[in-house]
Amino acid sequence: MLEDLRRQIDEIDEAIIDLLAQRFSLIKEIGLRKKAANLPIKDVKRESYLRKFHKEIAKRKGVKPTLISTIFDKVLQISKEDQSERLER
Repeated sequence: MLEDLRRQIDEIDEAIIDLLAQRFSLIKEIGLRKKAANLPIKDVKRESYLRKFHKEIAKRKGVKPTLISTIFDKVLQISKEDQSERLER
């Protein structure tokens, strides 16, 4: 029984990683488009929207908003770092 639950968690973790890989693939494309359009990496309006969006989803799903905020703050940080690296090339 415990092993079944752990296997389910492993499957969920893999799905989360798959989704993050998809997200970062899109981020790469966004970085290229920003570079082509000479747009800045940081988009304050978009980041504000995402923080509210994530908080609302977390509340709706019964997940601590602080956990989701911590996770997505890191995702946004790495996203901007990746985009900056692409702009420098």
